[in-house]
Amino acid sequence: MVGGFRLSLDGDDSSRRCTRYRTHPAAESRRVVVVPGAAGLGGSPIVCVVKLTTREKGARVGCSEAFFSKKRTKARAMSYLLRNIAPLAKPPGNVSLPPPHGDSNEELSALIVLGSEGTDVAGMLLPYQVLVVHGVRVRTIGTTDALLPLTGNVFSTADYVIGDASKAPPERCDIVVVPAVLPQDSTVGKWIEEQWRNGSWILSICEGTHMVASTPILDDGKATTHFYGLDALSERSASVTFLHGHRYILSGKVVTSAGVSAGLDATLYLIERMTSSRDVAMGVSKCLGYDWKPESDPEGDDENRDASFSVDSAEGETLTLREKKPADRIRVGVVVFDDVDDLSLAAVLVSLPRTGEVDVVTFKVDREAKYVPDRVEGVNTNSGAVVVPMTTLNEIKVELLTMVIIPTVNDEEEEESVDVLRDVLPDKCKIRTLGGGQVGESFFAALKIAHELTGNTSTSLAAKMVEHPWNP
Repeated sequence: MVGGFRLSLDGDDSSRRCTRYRTHPAAESRRVVVVPGAAGLGGSPIVCVVKLTTREKGARVGCSEAFFSKKRTKARAMSYLLRNIAPLAKPPGNVSLPPPHGDSNEELSALIVLGSEGTDVAGMLLPYQVLVVHGVRVRTIGTTDALLPLTGNVFSTADYVIGDASKAPPERCDIVVVPAVLPQDSTVGKWIEEQWRNGSWILSICEGTHMVASTPILDDGKATTHFYGLDALSERSASVTFLHGHRYILSGKVVTSAGVSAGLDATLYLIERMTSSRDVAMGVSKCLGYDWKPESDPEGDDENRDASFSVDSAEGETLTLREKKPADRIRVGVVVFDDVDDLSLAAVLVSLPRTGEVDVVTFKVDREAKYVPDRVEGVNTNSGAVVVPMTTLNEIKVELLTMVIIPTVNDEEEEESVDVLRDVLPDKCKIRTLGGGQVGESFFAALKIAHELTGNTSTSLAAKMVEHPWNP
C-alpha cells in the first residue's frame, strides 16, 4: 500500500501498467506509477501517485497522447507526477539505531508527525533544525514504533506512538509540526486537532496542509500549500481560503507553508510569532547562515496574488515522460554520518530526485573511526534527529556510481569523509560536497550539483518543485 492506495504490478512486467482503484466520492481514481529504481545499487523504485479521471483507464507511462486526453486533466496529472517524484526505499534489516534522546531542559517542546507509509524528509528535518537552534525540545510522533520511511531513501523512528501506552506522548506540547505524510490517518488528524484545542501551535510544511485541512482546524481561515495542491484543496475544503503566491500564511495559531523550502521560512515566522520578536527569528536565521526574507503579507490580506511557481504541461512532459531505462539513469550515493547537518542532508535528498534523472542511494561513513560499516547503522543528525540510511556501501555496486555527495559545508567533515571514501570508490566516481558556504545556502549548493549532473532544464524544474528561487 502506498498512501492508502494499493499497488498492482503484473509480476516483473517492466511495462509499468497500473491497476486503478476507486478512491474518491467524486468518481475519480488514482494510479500508482512505479519507475524502476537503482537496480544493483540496493535502490528502490520511484513511486508516483497520479490523480486521473476515469477516462484515462488503461493508459501507460510514456504514451503522452493516451496518458493525457483532456487539457485540464493533462495539467493536473503532470503536476501531480512531478510533485511526487521521491523514492521510498524498503526498510533495511539488521539495523543498529543510535542511543535515544537524553533528558532535556528546554522550556518549549515540539512534536513532528511522521507517517507510517512515508514522510517528506525536508518537512521533517528543516523545522527540526530551526526549532533546535531556537532552543526547542524536538521529538517525533507516529502510529507505530517500526522504522518509518522518509523520501530520499532514508528512514527515521517515532519517539512517541499514538495509542501505545508504553510510548504515549505528553498530554500537550507547544508546537505540532505536520510535514507531507502518508497516509492521511484520521487517528493522527484527531490527535493534531486535540493538541490545537489544548493551545498548541500547528505548523504544516508543504503538503502537510492536506492533513491539517482534514480537521476543523482551518475552518473559515486562510492557508497555503505546495503550488499544485492549492486548487485540489480548495475543491475539497470549501470552508478554507487557499492562497497562491505566499511563502506562508498565519491563521489563528496555525502557520501553513508553501512547498518544501518554504518550510524554513514558515518555521522562522512561527518563532517570530511565539516570541513576538522578529529580531529573535532573525537571530536564528543568522545562526543558520540563511538569508531570511519575511513574507510581506503573512495573514493573507491580498487574496489575488499570482502563483510564485508553476509547471506547464510541456515542462512536465520533459521531466516525467523520459523513457530512460534504469541502466541509463544517473546513480548517486549520499553519505550519512553522525552529526550530519539536517538542512544540508534534506536539501540533497529532496533536490536530486526531483530532476527526474537521478537515483539516490544512502549509506553511512564513520568519519572518526575512518571505516564504512558492514551493516546499516542509524545516526543522530546535528540537531538530534534519528536518520537511518537505506543500505551499506558494501552492498552497492560502486562501479555504477557516477558521484558520491557528502552533505556538509564543514571543511573538516569533508576531509575526513573523503579520506574514507577514496579507498573504496573507483577513480571515475566523483566526490562532491556542498562547498564551504553556510548551512542556509544548502539548497543552492544541492541544486548546483543537480545542474552539474543533469543540466539546466531538469534542475530548473527541480527547483520549481521544491519552490526555491534557483538560477543557473
